[in-house]
Amino acid sequence: MRALLLLLLALVAIGLITPNPIMADEIVQYTVGPIWDDDEARLKCESVAGRVAQQYPGHTVSWDDRWETVVEGESSICYYNIED
Repeated sequence: MRALLLLLLALVAIGLITPNPIMADEIVQYTVGPIWDDDEARLKCESVAGRVAQQYPGHTVSWDDRWETVVEGESSICYYNIED
């Protein structure tokens, strides 16, 4: 089950699967690889925001300063605000 989840997250991350269209402001998560601390999170999450924005044309996308580790040393996610 974990392998399937990681596969789905990877497919979304490279744009082969797109999230459902948003109906109102929401928060989405995006896999960015391992993150070790807040400084690295700021660099990685902000640099990926443009890729996230491509999946939500016509919306404003911004990193909401949150991240978490999914698989220690392998995978972390950043959270983004999607606004109309």
